[in-house]
Amino acid sequence: MNGEFSLDEEIKLGFKITKEKKEIWKIELDLLNKLKKVCEKNNLKFYADAGTLLGAVRHKGFIPWDDDIDVAMLREDYDKLVSISKDEFKEPYFFQCYQTEEGYGRGHAQLRNSNTTCILKSELKTNCTFNQGIFLDIFVLDGVPNSEKEIKKEKRKIKILSKLIGWKMHCNLSNHSLKDLIKYVVTFPFNLKSMCEKREKILKSFKIEDSKYIAPLGFIYETEKRIRDKHLYDEVTMLEFENTTIPAPKYYHNYLTHRYGENYMTPKNIPTSHGDIIVDTKKSYKEYLKKENKNYGK
Repeated sequence: MNGEFSLDEEIKLGFKITKEKKEIWKIELDLLNKLKKVCEKNNLKFYADAGTLLGAVRHKGFIPWDDDIDVAMLREDYDKLVSISKDEFKEPYFFQCYQTEEGYGRGHAQLRNSNTTCILKSELKTNCTFNQGIFLDIFVLDGVPNSEKEIKKEKRKIKILSKLIGWKMHCNLSNHSLKDLIKYVVTFPFNLKSMCEKREKILKSFKIEDSKYIAPLGFIYETEKRIRDKHLYDEVTMLEFENTTIPAPKYYHNYLTHRYGENYMTPKNIPTSHGDIIVDTKKSYKEYLKKENKNYGK
């Protein structure tokens, strides 16, 4: 496929898709195609996930009111991608995870375009100086513990670590707020990277081959909507997605029914979970960070 992606404004399902949104989508589609090339070259698999999978099935592309691309990888393939990321992704592409960038601690990876901007306004005045270009989300599918007792035990550990990691990433002493001072005191003894390594070690302890179910537990530890049978990924199918194609689990109907309900083919205009963001397809995030933090880049 890979035809030209139209930037023309259009109306879909009564929703106005502006030229500006199309420009964001175009950059995300470029990130998708870059990921496809790297994975094909290195015999790695990834799959459309969440709203992107739903969009591919229902709209043959983006859900009209969606603003990003979500993909998932099984742990083994993901770890291989991390190991080759510095060699495979060159400017303006940047593969972002805690192993490749200091100060980043989210439980999933993001493939970024460094010449653009996508900053959560809630993070703009924090100490988050990591790459904040327009992104594609890459979620890691790990084995889910086989008993409720083990799930609760692992969930408790992951939630505590994730909370500490989030505080470490976002506390900003320049504001001198009591809240940030408390976060600083609490997280001062902890090293961000070592906490991320500990979280990952726990997630890897339940191997996929020994588990019936898999889920992106490092992102949000939820085993209700995001859990799925690992055998859904035994076979891959290619789905049309805008001007390109995207790999998906062949038995995607089972996952979509579980995640969104039996009527998942009926569109519902649900706001995205990213909140208020600053997006610029022409200007690097570095320029915005310099305005907010005079010491940025020194």
